[in-house]
Amino acid sequence: STSTNNNNNNNNFIDPDFVFFVNDHTFVIPEHICYYLKDRDPLHDMYDGHALTNGKEELFNSGAAGYFLSRRTIQRLVQSWDSHNPKCVSSGTTGNANNKFLQGNPGLATARCLHQHLRVVATDTREQRKYHRFHAFPLVRMVLGNVDQWYRDKHTGVKQVRGVTEELFTHSYTKLLHGPDCCSEETMSFHYVEWMETLCLFKVRNALLLRPDMDDTELQNMMRKEYPAQTKDIGAYSRKLPDDSDKDGWDGILQVLRKISKVKTQMEC
Repeated sequence: STSTNNNNNNNNFIDPDFVFFVNDHTFVIPEHICYYLKDRDPLHDMYDGHALTNGKEELFNSGAAGYFLSRRTIQRLVQSWDSHNPKCVSSGTTGNANNKFLQGNPGLATARCLHQHLRVVATDTREQRKYHRFHAFPLVRMVLGNVDQWYRDKHTGVKQVRGVTEELFTHSYTKLLHGPDCCSEETMSFHYVEWMETLCLFKVRNALLLRPDMDDTELQNMMRKEYPAQTKDIGAYSRKLPDDSDKDGWDGILQVLRKISKVKTQMEC
């Protein structure tokens, strides 16, 4: 989160401008978070992330890819919970068959409260309405287009949600891109990234920031050296690097690494 500490003589009080909610084993680029938030107002509602849908009723942001809430939105959520608004609580006996499911999926319960009660909806956060900034799969899988079908389906259904207009989401949102177009140069997150892959991406990004003119051969060799080689180290949901013969795969990976390592998008909060 980015925070302002209006402590009013209480040194333990923290009043964040924005909070970023994200699952564990996710590679996050803090400098890009700061860049994304630089012109946002914490006094305006915000529910920004990677929008998906469970059907025709409402949108939600992927917890795996991460999402932002602003100070105003958090305050309104807390007030809704404190008042036990029926659209914002998932405990107790309300006759709602979805209660047990929502209790185990707090992100979806929050999305329901935001959408149905507070009228705060997930938005299209793609750069230029084309390149995704938040990713629910690792870099290699995004570049190769090797993502699960359920993930594709939850994009296809976005245009079917009641109230979704072309102004909110263009038709292009329903199709995931791969190759160098998979990812924005302002990318903030890649999910399913274990610790060795995290170190690799951290090192490679730092190297490119220091030496943006590094040639492709050196960059590819660095990835081979730093990226985990064993399946047990990569993790069940990530993937190994492409074979040397996969020129398109490697070209896409190298281009995306360069895209997310540009000096112009690095900013401290």
